[in-house]
Amino acid sequence: MLFVGTGTTVKSIAQATNHTLTISADTVDISTKDIYSGKWQTSEMNTLNWSASSENLVCDDPQGVSYEDLVDYMIKGTKLTGVFGMRTGDYNGESNVTTGGWTPLVSDGLKGEMIITNLVKNAPNGDNASFTVDFTGVGPLTKYGTGSSVSVLSNQTPTKVEVAKESK
Repeated sequence: MLFVGTGTTVKSIAQATNHTLTISADTVDISTKDIYSGKWQTSEMNTLNWSASSENLVCDDPQGVSYEDLVDYMIKGTKLTGVFGMRTGDYNGESNVTTGGWTPLVSDGLKGEMIITNLVKNAPNGDNASFTVDFTGVGPLTKYGTGSSVSVLSNQTPTKVEVAKESK
């Protein structure tokens, strides 16, 4: 699941139907006439980038980050914290969302800072209203959870994500 928020507080986007995380690498061509007799292109990784997206239904009483919250974040140009990982919550057979929205499970996942780059709301005739939001990473995507420098504290709702300071 994708969790978003500001600072160290993150929660799920309400009524999500799909989340996507994409990690990509840009390459640089290092082909020469000496490598593979000049017949094959040779590349090396240059820079990494990442993005995330969420598809959601519109609802009257959203539990978690709402469409309206995302509009506010986008208009203000807010840099958000994104966490991509498993959710906590009661698995009671129906898997109903907890009040306030899902929070990340305290285990391994990925975390990074991101901005909203696209927000689309769709209200077709005779069908459910929905929205899609696209995020672009604005720095590294790092691991969090057990055995890493970022910890997720699950004793509060919404979850707090803390980044440990690196010593120099």
